[in-house]
Amino acid sequence: MATTTMLKSAPPAPPQRPRVALFGATLGSIAAAMSILSMLAMYLARRADVINTGETWLPKGAALELRPSNMLFATLLMSAITLAWARWALRRDDRQNAYVALGITTLLGFAWLVQSSYLFSVSNIPVAAAEGQGVLFWSVVGAHFVMVLVGLIFLGLTT
Repeated sequence: MATTTMLKSAPPAPPQRPRVALFGATLGSIAAAMSILSMLAMYLARRADVINTGETWLPKGAALELRPSNMLFATLLMSAITLAWARWALRRDDRQNAYVALGITTLLGFAWLVQSSYLFSVSNIPVAAAEGQGVLFWSVVGAHFVMVLVGLIFLGLTT
């Protein structure tokens, strides 16, 4: 004689998590942008105050060349394009193009770090400048340098 056993129903599926990582990354990006923009606003306000008194903003001997700064900007733009390329390739499950794009992005990131280090070495702006421009300048560019470095570390850990 055959016995019939009733199977228990499967447990319900766990609730689907919202996009916690995306939300956290968005909040982190907004916080980073706000901190950089607030430091930049303080820098520009202090600069306007000093210039309105008739004094020069940069201390004597300081030099901020435009060519290296423009190349830094162009390098960041190129890395944004290659990062978009990597995202496009990953969405289409094209690993070969994704790895090439992420490699070029990493290379451009390290190139940006080297270029900015060169610009820091030739700027000759002391931290203890009389009008406070040294602290403001180095806090803005130093925070940006650290953000790019953290981005490269994140890219290396997630690739």
